[in-house]
Amino acid sequence: MAPLIYATLSPPLSGTIPPYFYPGSLIRDFFGDWFIRFSWGLVVVFHVLESLYTATLVKRHRTPFGVGVSQLPFVGGLSFTPTVRPCTFWELSSVAIRAGWS
Repeated sequence: MAPLIYATLSPPLSGTIPPYFYPGSLIRDFFGDWFIRFSWGLVVVFHVLESLYTATLVKRHRTPFGVGVSQLPFVGGLSFTPTVRPCTFWELSSVAIRAGWS
């Protein structure tokens, strides 16, 4: 993600550019602006698919609403895998009692 942001923010090679933008400008000049736009499109598509996958996991495991919403990538920080929030002993024991594990 960082190289894509860097190449997107880099100015074109024409004119004087700061030396720290030179590699990004070379990448942008070599691949073209269409490639940068295409890459951003892929990022959006993959994150939407990731959100839908995570939503199906949340629904399948019947999480409470607050926990379920916090697991969605667009809400929870665009993580690739769902994060697991720490829970207390009382929450674990109530889940175990409802599931009949005790």
